[in-house]
Amino acid sequence: ITLYLYFSLKIIASSFLLQLMIWLPAFLVFFLPMAIQDSVGTDYETYKLMYYDNDLSLYVIKGEFFLVEVVDLARKIGDPQFIFVIFSFFISLSFFYSLFLFKRLGFSPWLIFLLYFLVTGLYQTSFNVLRQSLVFSFLILLLYWVVKKENIKFFTGLVLLGFIHKTAYLYSILYFLFKKIPSKKYVFYLFL
Repeated sequence: ITLYLYFSLKIIASSFLLQLMIWLPAFLVFFLPMAIQDSVGTDYETYKLMYYDNDLSLYVIKGEFFLVEVVDLARKIGDPQFIFVIFSFFISLSFFYSLFLFKRLGFSPWLIFLLYFLVTGLYQTSFNVLRQSLVFSFLILLLYWVVKKENIKFFTGLVLLGFIHKTAYLYSILYFLFKKIPSKKYVFYLFL
């Protein structure tokens, strides 16, 4: 994936959709293993049980409505594997959208991908802690909004991510931490 992003660096796209088409091979290599995982990690069976369990009230009480909606959608489709397909799609889409935005700021997507992959372990973790991985995949996007001083988007994003998993609220610290950063290059280094 890193090599593909590196060699496609000079191809400039005016919109995310066009950039995603250019990055489609890398996107699919990132997306597919998470989507088709089978019996991987400690949470795999838990998510499958949610599909068959009619009582998701605990997640409603916790305010994690996104999970409830994903499970309901998988039930309508008729296969518990679609829980993983849906989460994988959103993890991949948010990650590649964040790469696109940072590319527009002058950062190299291949380098962000490589460092993010090596430092955070997001990809490996996404097989185990699905909801937290989805929240975590939005971290780069939240950083982008802080750098661009798009505070409403940042806090709206935090609230929406809270509907996926409550760990999202820990990212509110980013606002105060990165708000005082004098240059966009420092954001990248602090992120690491």
